[in-house]
Amino acid sequence: MESGPFSLTAEVKCVPGEQTPDQQVFLLLDCTSVTDLSSGCDFCAVRLSFDTREVRVESQKRNATTQTLFAQPGCALLRPQSYVTVLVEFHGETMNLSLSGVSVALNLPLNRSRSGETTNVGIAVYGKSRCYVRRFRLAALPKDAVPEVEQSTCCVRVVPGPESAVGTTASEEMDLAVTIERDIVCQDLKVRFEDIGGLEDAKRAINEAVILPLLMPEFFVGLRKPWKGVLLFGPPGTGKTMLAKAVASCTENITFFNCSSATLTSKWRGESEKLLRALFQTARARVPSILFFDEIDSLLSQRGGAAEHEASRRFKSEFLIHMDGLLSETGDQQGHLFVLATSNAPWDLDEALRRRLEKRIYIPLPEEAARVRMLEHFLKDIVLAEDVDLPLVASQLERYSGADVQLVCREASMSPMRRLVDGLTPAELVQLRSEGVWVCRDGCVQPSVSHNDTRRYVEWQKEFGSQ
Repeated sequence: MESGPFSLTAEVKCVPGEQTPDQQVFLLLDCTSVTDLSSGCDFCAVRLSFDTREVRVESQKRNATTQTLFAQPGCALLRPQSYVTVLVEFHGETMNLSLSGVSVALNLPLNRSRSGETTNVGIAVYGKSRCYVRRFRLAALPKDAVPEVEQSTCCVRVVPGPESAVGTTASEEMDLAVTIERDIVCQDLKVRFEDIGGLEDAKRAINEAVILPLLMPEFFVGLRKPWKGVLLFGPPGTGKTMLAKAVASCTENITFFNCSSATLTSKWRGESEKLLRALFQTARARVPSILFFDEIDSLLSQRGGAAEHEASRRFKSEFLIHMDGLLSETGDQQGHLFVLATSNAPWDLDEALRRRLEKRIYIPLPEEAARVRMLEHFLKDIVLAEDVDLPLVASQLERYSGADVQLVCREASMSPMRRLVDGLTPAELVQLRSEGVWVCRDGCVQPSVSHNDTRRYVEWQKEFGSQ
């Protein structure tokens, strides 16, 4: 790395085992010599101790003892087998350090003078440690970004010593970040866009608004900058949540937060706003990332109602500020933060939130071709009678949502048993497994969406929706 300020973003985790019991990871900065941590070393490093949950900033010079410049014990974000995002802004004589969006050191003096020579940065492990690296990104900082602050304003805490207010605040923010990280979806949900019948226009709009900006960020700049938020609205059971699952499944290198009201609400005054701030800070530390809010109307309905509580109003204001406020774009320099929401009652959303959810996509009831595909998908493992005509059945299921079509298939698959099980022996019941019959009585499953509901969604789509 040439001389000059730079930022280093690394996402690492330690995986201990029988052969690798140690859990020490070093992020090397300003490194000119590394000799197995001997007297010949010359570097500055951020030391992550996952076993003791401590983060240190250390300076090692040739033929000198290791100097601890900063220490933060009890770091809840350092957990074995869990990724932590480390952001270092190196300014030569000072540095800033944050973990998963939580600032732990600001304008930390390093007491190191950089000559014009090229130095190295990297990751090293100590002892028998196994480290996984999911992201390692280096970027030059503008020279005017070097802070000009007095020595007395540096937020530094060296251990041992009495715990300061800065350390206490950092510990609280780390605990909140740990709570937020529980909502990160790590496993593959095994849902693809090809598995969803119909909704071609919605898939195209989601691909344009969500997938492409995250996969091709260099193209979506300037006037083509990606949307900040997308709302999927429509009747219940039409596939809005399944579309969100498909988005989470096809974005491997993107952090997907499944935000729930259980995580973001608290009975303590002011705690919900802190959790919401921690959510956006953690998401910005892991960009590119997606914040998914299912049934967002339950959290962010219109303000000013007679039954609205003061805490609810503060929560809504905090959300709007973080999504599109004065400093909302300062943390999105290295990637894109995106909000994806679903709602069955879009007319209940707050007007300011509706403006921030720039792309509003209507998820309608499935058409006849989509219903045929759904019937084929749901009945692919069921033996049908020879006279079953799926296109004819699909034509009779108008106004049925995708969930209603699935219920019809379940009812039909249970009909042979219900019709013949009474009074039969176990041997005769086994014989029924080889028989296939489509018997679905008229009226056994009614559509869950009325004409009035459909008309209301269409009217809202015409007034506020996106194409």
